Amino acid sequence: MKNIFYDRKESVVNYCKGKVVLDLGCTQHRMVGREVKEKDWLHYRIKQVAQQVIGIDYLKDEIKRLNNIGYNIIYGNVETIDKIKLPIKNPDVIVCGELIEHLSNPGLFLESVKKIMNNNTLLIITTPNVYSRQRIKLMLNKKYEREWLNKEHKLWYSFETLKQLLNSFGYQEVSWGYYCPSVKNKGMFWKIKQIIKRKINYKHCTQIELEDGLFFVSKVKNEI
Repeated sequence: MKNIFYDRKESVVNYCKGKVVLDLGCTQHRMVGREVKEKDWLHYRIKQVAQQVIGIDYLKDEIKRLNNIGYNIIYGNVETIDKIKLPIKNPDVIVCGELIEHLSNPGLFLESVKKIMNNNTLLIITTPNVYSRQRIKLMLNKKYEREWLNKEHKLWYSFETLKQLLNSFGYQEVSWGYYCPSVKNKGMFWKIKQIIKRKINYKHCTQIELEDGLFFVSKVKNEI
């Protein structure tokens, strides 16, 4: 069943409440100080609710700066996460937020991360949806001569390609679906307008298939 998550960060945080969490790629693309100060940084929000959270990233300067102000972030390559000396074993939740599209070898990552999971560990993967309405608009916009994307991205994912990737590496569904922009502080008129616009412009697709991103919560598949 495809679900919809209206606020990506809020949904991730809810899964992390009271849990032991590993947050991968947590420095958020060479994060600027404003994001920490405004307290909307996902790792900060996880830290407020988790029993314990450890971050892992490869940006040494960011790690040093954040650890100096009270965070606990380890340097390492998440594609071989099982090789990293971690202070916790078998975390409750592993967050891979807006990261898998940056990895050169996602299969290696999925094999490696399984080795630090137990049967109850949740792996949360969020990533941009290649078929989102915003990306379709950009592709149709004549002023863009080439595909628009973040320069650090290596891959795009759709719901089906990410589902097949996870299945092929031994993961099973807990809750798989889409995330879209938060509807907080949005009036009823705005919501009705969005629904009408979607039905007119994308009548051959369901609404959720065109949302901004993919939100997959998985476990290691039980072996029979």
